[in-house]
Amino acid sequence: MSELEQKLEGICFYEQPIFLIDAAEKEEKKVIGSELLLRKTGGENRFPAMLYKEYMRDDASNLVFCTWLVKNIIEIINDNPGIQYSFNLDP
Repeated sequence: MSELEQKLEGICFYEQPIFLIDAAEKEEKKVIGSELLLRKTGGENRFPAMLYKEYMRDDASNLVFCTWLVKNIIEIINDNPGIQYSFNLDP
């Protein structure tokens, strides 16, 4: 496993629900999907800006990141069929 692949163990997706709020019934909320936020692992809930820049520096680094991204997104979608997702990769 390369150093760049090892660093990917330090990031994950946080799932943030997206609600539809009925204007007439302000207390009634319905989850209509989720937004996946790219974050550091370990409870910091922060975007991994420096690491993200490292993966965007060249095609080879970007390929490592995109391979990880596709694998993880497919797992999330397969584990949660029927949920609509939005992706927030870069603030």
